[in-house]
Amino acid sequence: RYYESGTIRPRAIGGSKPRVATVNVCDKIESYKREQPSIFAWEIRDKLLNEKVCSADTIPSVSSINRVLRNLAAKKEQQAMQNDFYDRALRYSSTQWYNQWPMSMPGTVGLAPFPPLAQANHIDKKDPDEDQKPPNDPDEDAAARMRL
Repeated sequence: RYYESGTIRPRAIGGSKPRVATVNVCDKIESYKREQPSIFAWEIRDKLLNEKVCSADTIPSVSSINRVLRNLAAKKEQQAMQNDFYDRALRYSSTQWYNQWPMSMPGTVGLAPFPPLAQANHIDKKDPDEDQKPPNDPDEDAAARMRL
């Protein structure tokens, strides 16, 4: 019982409402953790009592302090992920969508050799029936049959 609640005083067991730490206490817990990241929950509990932030009746349990610490860590992680996401979004939205590498890399093709789509429509227009026509050269026809 002492490990769970930090006290041997009788209290309701089981389905009672958990003693929730107040905003002031949560802020103090956060400041203790910021000052000393390796501090344990029971040490935080002792500090809260010694500095008279809480009385013996209002002190949160070790489990409650651990819950507050978990929630703070999760909130910081979520904020860090959001900041990282926004930084990436700003970085990529401020640049153009294609690679701005000033030098050409060997074996790659840049976007410059490709004509714009409007020009590409009427360049090299093929007759749709051209694929269906037999080849004119009989040697070419024979060579195609040999490849099969």
